[in-house]
Amino acid sequence: MHLPSLVDALADQPTTVEYTSSPTAFWIVKLMDLGIIVPAAVAIGVGLLRGAAWARKASYAIFGGYTLLAAAVAGMAVVMYANGDPDGSLVNVAVFTAFTAAIAWLTVRLYRPLFVAPQTTIQDRGPATQVGRVRHREVTG
Repeated sequence: MHLPSLVDALADQPTTVEYTSSPTAFWIVKLMDLGIIVPAAVAIGVGLLRGAAWARKASYAIFGGYTLLAAAVAGMAVVMYANGDPDGSLVNVAVFTAFTAAIAWLTVRLYRPLFVAPQTTIQDRGPATQVGRVRHREVTG
């Protein structure tokens, strides 16, 4: 995604609208994406593959951030297509919307255990709790 516009920006006469309309914004986005976000995502991915505890915690931030970013890009694709922007297309709308749905599904699966209370039984609680329940029944029963 970044390569064609990056190659164009490094040419003698850049022609892409994203660069020619605002070079400073173009380079800020490239720096943030390629210099910060992508390396962080790769490090977290490697950490997850190796089973590192820190990577599981960091994955919440990276998945949440990528889900919001994907939704913003899909929204931008819809607006560009609706306004007749030359860079907008129905293909972009479909692809970015599908990607947003996929990453959102993965993010919901990642976050779900944080919001679902674990099911426990008396056997899971250990002998001290069981003794306390038996005494409570004897006194109140």
